[in-house]
Amino acid sequence: MVKMGLSPDAISVASSFFALLTLVFQYLYGHENIKSAIWGIIATIQLRLLANMMDGMVALEANKKSKLGEVYNDLPDRISDVLVLIGFSFLLQKFAWGTELCFGAAILAVMTAYIRVLGNTLAVKDLFLGPMAKQHRMAFITGCCLVSLFWSDIFYPMIIVLNVGMVVTCYRRTRKIAQVVGAKG
Repeated sequence: MVKMGLSPDAISVASSFFALLTLVFQYLYGHENIKSAIWGIIATIQLRLLANMMDGMVALEANKKSKLGEVYNDLPDRISDVLVLIGFSFLLQKFAWGTELCFGAAILAVMTAYIRVLGNTLAVKDLFLGPMAKQHRMAFITGCCLVSLFWSDIFYPMIIVLNVGMVVTCYRRTRKIAQVVGAKG
């Protein structure tokens, strides 16, 4: 990617493009009942994660790490989280509170990242705690997509587990910040 001249910022933005494609496949699966769209959901989630991993590697390899790059690294992730999690509302409309749980998950995903960034501003390190940090969420969602090939209703318990897991993640990260900042006085 470095030899191709791709900028880390462009790769970061590409991750949001893949999340948008995930949303399209979620729509097709939820509204058009196109079962093969599940493979599109899986592929685009993995491409999003790959882009998310590669942007930092390219920045380091090409010596293009910058403050602006930090914006491009984080902001597309938040957009992607919201697109992917709200996209599941297309699959969960028939369930009680399905849509609301998807929107709640999107808000909680942004909150987990916000708490991590807040901790970083207070010089608290290693705030990638889970159980539902971004990588954990995407792995869990991918696993549920594979299960959906055999049990299509998996997405309802999935969204409940995601919400509960992100509440726990927010609590653990906030607790660690409070402990570290409190110890510093």
